[in-house]
Amino acid sequence: MGAMFQVRQSNWLGHFQAWNVLYCILNIVLSIIFFVLQFVSLALDAALKAIVHLIIDSVVGLVVGFLLCHVGWFCVVKNRGCCGKIGYLAWGIIYFLFVFWPVLVGTLNTSAICLILLVPACGMLWSLFNLFQGGGGSS
Repeated sequence: MGAMFQVRQSNWLGHFQAWNVLYCILNIVLSIIFFVLQFVSLALDAALKAIVHLIIDSVVGLVVGFLLCHVGWFCVVKNRGCCGKIGYLAWGIIYFLFVFWPVLVGTLNTSAICLILLVPACGMLWSLFNLFQGGGGSS
């Protein structure tokens, strides 16, 4: 785990993959925790319509988050960015927008604990930056 925090890496694809897996797992765990807390709160208020809305939002959020992680991994690690350096840049922009969008539009009101996702997100962005710069990408 300590090697993930090193500034220099011999394998940026492996570095991206490690952070991507951590991001995916944290995203799932935090989504479940957030769902349970919200569900209990809404159940105590007997807000059936809000509970249905919460279930739909949670499922969609989990699916979108998982697909982003999987497709990102597939394109970056397995297909080396799909388009070479431009692919790494494109995925960097996609991850940046996906991760920082709630902060940019001011809707980060769900939970400050979700800020923990910034750690693996920054690791992925650092890997993509180095891959774009031509860093070692052996796999």
